[in-house]
Amino acid sequence: MITVNGDRMEWHDGMTVAEILEIRNYIFRMIAVQVNGELIKRGTYEQTSVPDEADVQVIHMISGGLPGSPTRAAALAVLAALLWLGVRVDVGDPALIRRPFSEC
Repeated sequence: MITVNGDRMEWHDGMTVAEILEIRNYIFRMIAVQVNGELIKRGTYEQTSVPDEADVQVIHMISGGLPGSPTRAAALAVLAALLWLGVRVDVGDPALIRRPFSEC
């Protein structure tokens, strides 16, 4: 058994992050996945195995905010999700601001 967002789920040998996303119907484009505290890089979900008794966190990133500032709202949503995952973020780092989400 594994835990996905606090819910217990059946596990089998060789289970991948991609399979969990499919089973749980996480079809959102902008998600972040953490397995046992490790942020999983997008593009590796098919190859990333999930061990038995793993704690998996899946976060759907959404944006909102004031009209006229969708970029700021989206950035704040991503920052909030990363902080929720426990990722150390230096908001003063210019490289962080310019880094595409697909590289996270």
